[in-house]
Amino acid sequence: MVPVALSFAVLDQGRPATDVGYVLAADSIPLVVLLLLGGVIADRVARRVSMLGSDLLRFASEGVLAGLLLSGTPPLWTTDRSRRVLGVGQAFFYPAMTGLMPELVSPAHLQQANALRGVATSSGQILGPSLAGVIVATGGAGWAVAIDSATFALSAACLFGLDIPPRARGERASLLFDLAVGWAAFSPAPGCGPSSSSSPPSTP
Repeated sequence: MVPVALSFAVLDQGRPATDVGYVLAADSIPLVVLLLLGGVIADRVARRVSMLGSDLLRFASEGVLAGLLLSGTPPLWTTDRSRRVLGVGQAFFYPAMTGLMPELVSPAHLQQANALRGVATSSGQILGPSLAGVIVATGGAGWAVAIDSATFALSAACLFGLDIPPRARGERASLLFDLAVGWAAFSPAPGCGPSSSSSPPSTP
């Protein structure tokens, strides 16, 4: 709901469409930068803890932004900072959520569980903007952000109710080593690119 609500909020302030783009893209930078770290942390601590921290961070960030929108016209930098904090929360939530799924369901049901999660995510992406449009039209952008903030509190409450079996913990390498291993997964393997020392085949 938030992208639709913030688009209207920024445009209602008389700001250009470029400012809308800046605000909507503000969460992408911390998400991309911290996603690898979020995955390493999710493997080192209880995944429920990582997800709870992310939910509470996003709940607080959007709650503050909703209060500012409902009380007046907040400066653009506050909206930008809220989106950046949201991106930080997402970077630590999604890797933990992906890793938590195999701990909750048996291997025989993992495919169905992931499919159900995909359906839920897609449904939210379809229904969320539509619902946001109705809320913005009737109550204003601040209420749409406030409701979205409340969904993170609901997510945290659901996490508390999960029965998660304890995870076996062995010796682990250093944090920097795990980051290097994770980064190597994104790097091209040696020999995949064209070799500078090779010469083109000779023609008869």
